[in-house]
Amino acid sequence: MDLFSQQDTNQNDVITQPYECDELPDTPELDVGSAPNSFEFPNLWGTLISIDSGMKHIELSKDEYSFGRDCHQVDCVLRHSSCLDDNFSRKHFTIGFNGSNREAYIIDNSTNGTLVNSDKLVKDVRHHLQHLSRINVISEKNKVFIFLDELKYQEVRSKMSDTILSKYFICDVVGKGCFGTVKLCVQKETKMYLAIKEVENSIDGDNNRKYFASEVANLKAVCHPNIVTLYESFLWRDSIYMVLEYCTP
Repeated sequence: MDLFSQQDTNQNDVITQPYECDELPDTPELDVGSAPNSFEFPNLWGTLISIDSGMKHIELSKDEYSFGRDCHQVDCVLRHSSCLDDNFSRKHFTIGFNGSNREAYIIDNSTNGTLVNSDKLVKDVRHHLQHLSRINVISEKNKVFIFLDELKYQEVRSKMSDTILSKYFICDVVGKGCFGTVKLCVQKETKMYLAIKEVENSIDGDNNRKYFASEVANLKAVCHPNIVTLYESFLWRDSIYMVLEYCTP
């Protein structure tokens, strides 16, 4: 459910139409039942989160996947909104999984290079691919994927509503303070970076709850280039979740 119902606010306190904002789809009601204690994924070992419009999200279950421009030589054809197809090698890189030690790996097979977490890979050498690694092609500006290790992502699944997870991939912690934890997330449909803030639901007293609800309602009403946009809010178990615009320094 949306965290708060519509609140009466002083319209003089809120700027509502300085410019047009893109809105995400409405969130359906949350299932407030308990989440499963464990998850079994006998085949799925990872997911590649696409962060460019040219590619889709890819669930990884085979031992190895090849990526490149030649559809006759690779499992997944590379596309990027800021790169010409000819900039990619016929076979640009390979991603695989070693079941014996349960480690994912990546191999650069290209002429122009593959980067992981801004480091250019040595060609034809296997490199360990860690949970939440960023994969770029040719240069740092060409972001392609974020890698999720499925075993580690199960910890996220066990602590968050399925409704939230159906819309967002939850990634790194980007901030932590007295009032909550902020994580980077990727909206599955738009592939847009957002931030999700988790606040423990410890607001005691009717007056405090009304004040907090009013503040959130005001923030939702604001649409201004200099103010962080609040897209959605959720109440699940003992926490409040707010999906916010992701701002970089």
